[in-house]
Amino acid sequence: VRVIIMTDLEAYLLDPVNLRATTDAAFDELDTDKSGFLDRSEVKQLLEDTILQNLQEKKITDAEIDNFFNKYDKDKNGKITKEELTDFVTDVLKMIVAQVKGK
Repeated sequence: VRVIIMTDLEAYLLDPVNLRATTDAAFDELDTDKSGFLDRSEVKQLLEDTILQNLQEKKITDAEIDNFFNKYDKDKNGKITKEELTDFVTDVLKMIVAQVKGK
């Protein structure tokens, strides 16, 4: 199972077209107000629903959202674009692959 998971995740990292298509589809679902951007409340929902739900029951703090925006909001406009979300997903996949490989 570990090899299959790692291979699938690495395949996404090596196939930017597929990664972007998958991320774009997720973005469209997360963009509940259909603004074309993810705002703070949509990012908070993303982090609470998809990341922390798998790790622990915890509410996301404003500081954690600030850290997310500081790292991924490249143009500092207070909104996350599809490209910026792809950067986040790429980082998460790299982290998971590294953990599975034991690095």
